Amino acid sequence: MGFYSNTRPSQAIDVSWKQFGTTFNTTNVSLAEAIQTAGLDYNVIEEPLIRIPQDVLDKVLKGESVDFNLTRNNVVTTHKCTVREDTNKGLGVVGNSYSIVQNTKAFDFINFIGEVSGQQPVIETAGTFGNGERMFIACRLGDDVYLDKDDNIRNYVVFTNTHNGTSGVMALMTPLRVICQNTLNMAIRGAKNKIVFRHTKNVNERLDWEIDENRKITAKFFEDSAKFNKVFLDRMLQLKTEKVSTDYIRDITAKFYLSEDSFDLYKKNNFNLEGIEDIAPVTRNKIEALRDSIENGIGQDKHRGTKLWIINGLTTMLHNEKSWKSGEDEMKSLLGGDGANKLQKMYNMIAA
Repeated sequence: MGFYSNTRPSQAIDVSWKQFGTTFNTTNVSLAEAIQTAGLDYNVIEEPLIRIPQDVLDKVLKGESVDFNLTRNNVVTTHKCTVREDTNKGLGVVGNSYSIVQNTKAFDFINFIGEVSGQQPVIETAGTFGNGERMFIACRLGDDVYLDKDDNIRNYVVFTNTHNGTSGVMALMTPLRVICQNTLNMAIRGAKNKIVFRHTKNVNERLDWEIDENRKITAKFFEDSAKFNKVFLDRMLQLKTEKVSTDYIRDITAKFYLSEDSFDLYKKNNFNLEGIEDIAPVTRNKIEALRDSIENGIGQDKHRGTKLWIINGLTTMLHNEKSWKSGEDEMKSLLGGDGANKLQKMYNMIAA
């Protein structure tokens, strides 16, 4: 089967979290060592919020003196600010019911998985976002599995914590196709791929691993991870057997970006993207880029002409997206943002 451009990307870049986190070149890094080395060992406190007029703020930012009468009416009683204690920088504004989970407490989940399962997650990379409002530790868990003899998938669990109210303490299973360093973060029916502890008032109690009920939750997470990895591999191997035609590739890549009305116009135009006013040039470029990545992307000489080929082509395109401002930007997108949503959308389309 042949499609579109003959241009070929050079080499796959490292998985996104390795581009800006601290990567450990040994398999026996302790959690305490990882937290300290990656600079995650800071304390977070909460402080009240004060409402001030814009002109007062302008003077403060300019370093000018202000004459402002502060009263009870200026105190914000519905929200509070989380503050990194060592740098005195605000990390986010959260509601009064929000409870801080210190990083050492949040990531102790990693050690506890090893205790209850007998299989210790291998810490590979750790790092922070921004001023420390979000942070992560990426761990390998279990042995590699294989799509064929030289195309392996490595199973990762990415643990995250936040201090700005955007998410809870989370453990997310995200397989990685080694040949192209592409993350394959997607939900598959019948298999859970994450657990989240929200920053509610009792969150620290839920993360107390001395409590039997919490030990059961952790054991269940490990069971779910093993089930997810098996279901994921089975589904990828199934997609590997499902052949597709040139017309299927042509249509699925167009449907991926076009509305139903625009796709109807595309069909009426003899499946030609050019000359349709309702399809913007930027959309045409995205469709062509996806087709090119399916045909020519890194690792795309394998599983050619199958539904797995389509999935791998999309992940290659997302991983090598030139619009990423940083590895941090890419990681946010592929693990829980626009990139992850695109992968899920494509999987849902071809698995239907």
